[in-house]
Amino acid sequence: MLQASDGNFYGTTNQGGLNGFGTVFMITPAGVETVLHSFSFSTGDGNGPRAALIQGRDGNFYGTTFNGGGIGIGTGTVFKISATDGESVVYAFGGGADGSGPSTALIQGGDGNLYGTTSSGGSNNYGTLFEITSAGVESVVYPFAGGTTDGSNPNAVLILGSDGNFYGTTQIAGTASRFSGQRC
Repeated sequence: MLQASDGNFYGTTNQGGLNGFGTVFMITPAGVETVLHSFSFSTGDGNGPRAALIQGRDGNFYGTTFNGGGIGIGTGTVFKISATDGESVVYAFGGGADGSGPSTALIQGGDGNLYGTTSSGGSNNYGTLFEITSAGVESVVYPFAGGTTDGSNPNAVLILGSDGNFYGTTQIAGTASRFSGQRC
């Protein structure tokens, strides 16, 4: 959960809501809860958010869904939600080289772009570190290769170090993961 600049608390649920596929909600300091969005299984909408929201510099909230966004089950989304425009999908993962299954919170780099990881997919099918511009253009910053020197299947929030590099961990293999070469 996150306390936003308006003093209210915002978060997600993995399940529940009108359709059973999760929600984005707001709770006031007085304890009044409002569901801002109920995810659905419909084509295009994400479902199953598993991570906290972030508030972007533009005041909007951004998050990820593990599923949905594509034809059938889909492979996850990055979504935006605002008080005036509601929820919209910023990017729907295709499950190939672009990655699949984002399940951690995003971070906003110094360049204003959003960064996160997918737990699978990518050119080696071991997950990715991705970047999304404000226009919704996704690019893979780093495709994990697996093995003892790289690791695979990242599933923890990235941090942006004071040196401008991203740091994170992987679930499987590898000795340590440091994502260099991408400065924000």
